[in-house]
Amino acid sequence: MSKPFRIEHDKEEIVVRFDRKLVDPSVLSRLLDYVELNALQTKSEITPEEIRVLADDVDAAVWNQVKEKYID
Repeated sequence: MSKPFRIEHDKEEIVVRFDRKLVDPSVLSRLLDYVELNALQTKSEITPEEIRVLADDVDAAVWNQVKEKYID
């Protein structure tokens, strides 16, 4: 039985080929978002603690914008 996909690579690129009927476009988009995020994390020099602080800051900012909808 042949594989439903084929992976090709050289020094610069990795190419994955498969029948477009095998994957929903939204699933493929999420997979590519994950690959991009992973690449950014690999290149980043930010520490896990700095990420937590930044996430807390974002959470607080969003909460300040939406809290009136949830609090009487």
